[in-house]
Amino acid sequence: MAREGKRRAHILKPIDQCGNSTLTKRAMSIGKHILAEFNEKTQKLYNLEDVPALESICYSVNKKHTFNISYENEDKTKKKQKLESIVRALDEGNIPRDSYRRLCAIEYNLPREGEISKECININEIMVQLIPITIVDINTKSQVDESEGVDIDDESITQEVINAVGKGDYRNINNILYYLVPNLVQKGILNPDQPIINLRISGDG
Repeated sequence: MAREGKRRAHILKPIDQCGNSTLTKRAMSIGKHILAEFNEKTQKLYNLEDVPALESICYSVNKKHTFNISYENEDKTKKKQKLESIVRALDEGNIPRDSYRRLCAIEYNLPREGEISKECININEIMVQLIPITIVDINTKSQVDESEGVDIDDESITQEVINAVGKGDYRNINNILYYLVPNLVQKGILNPDQPIINLRISGDG
């Protein structure tokens, strides 16, 4: 009975019941065994001057879970660019974290959700340094810059906004333009000979 119980304990979970970390460990284990077998066999099948190299392998489980294992040194620059592109796509498409995690379970070659989260935090930290966020209490009038022009002079509208918003945060439009304009000029989107820029400002609520 003890031996039978021990045998049952070693039964592996079906792949549909495994998390991403378990799937990664299994794929890495398979990759290491195949690489060791490859190196052993090539020594017997190729001349010493030949340099065979295992670059990648691909296999699937139940014809719906595909695993790609690469043995080449990863290009860190390309990896970062890929992460940045995915973060941008998730942000612009309003794709939540749980949805991306489910997508990773189907497409194993996508970066893990943890990597995307770290890159998102990194981008946010860089943007805070480039374009600082200022916390403002609208109920405190002393925080309003008197040197800036007032766009709304209707007191009732102003009070309604104050009552609705209270505290909030904002980024100075000048800081945003200092960051955006040079890049847009470099890309040829803006003409430096035309000093007037027409802006359309909207919000997400």
